Amino acid sequence: MTVRIELNQLENRSGYYFFNDFLFTGEAYDHRGNQLYQVHEITDGVITGSRDYGFLQAEGMIKVDYDLIDKGVFDYDINDFYYFYQTKPFTGLCYQYRSGFVLTEQLCVGGLFVKTIGFDPDETGTISKYEEKHFG
Repeated sequence: MTVRIELNQLENRSGYYFFNDFLFTGEAYDHRGNQLYQVHEITDGVITGSRDYGFLQAEGMIKVDYDLIDKGVFDYDINDFYYFYQTKPFTGLCYQYRSGFVLTEQLCVGGLFVKTIGFDPDETGTISKYEEKHFG
């Protein structure tokens, strides 16, 4: 399983990306203006490719950090919470991090999470558990 980390956790030395003094191999999530800008594929410290999404693909959707999403009121009819971004029901992708590593990617439609991918990385970024959930 690929190691996924926030780009700002890597050190750039003369065009090579390092994590804890080792050349990094994996994917680096580049956020700009609180939104996911690109995901860079890095091999032996060198960017070998880039794309506009992480694991989940959703063309044209907003892609933000999970911490920017507001949890709304619990709806007993659907047994779930609605989630909001800038006071509107959130539709898009959000990313949750732990110690700089990608913990989850979530797809939300109309304020409800419909798909979650969990990676559960340890402190080195090694994936100890992979989990995929579909809702609704």
